Amino acid sequence: VKRRFRHPFYGKVISRSKKYHAHDEKNKFKKGDLVKIIETRPISKLKTWEVIDK
Repeated sequence: VKRRFRHPFYGKVISRSKKYHAHDEKNKFKKGDLVKIIETRPISKLKTWEVIDK
């Protein structure tokens, strides 16, 4: 997930990104694909997100 925000004091636009472990039931998507995810019940230790579509 990429996000951009303006620094509160300096005003410079900063880009940050974060990777989430998401459950893909049918293994349709590859690592690095941009997909839509939703929060779900915990599926494993790291997975609390599920892929809904591309």
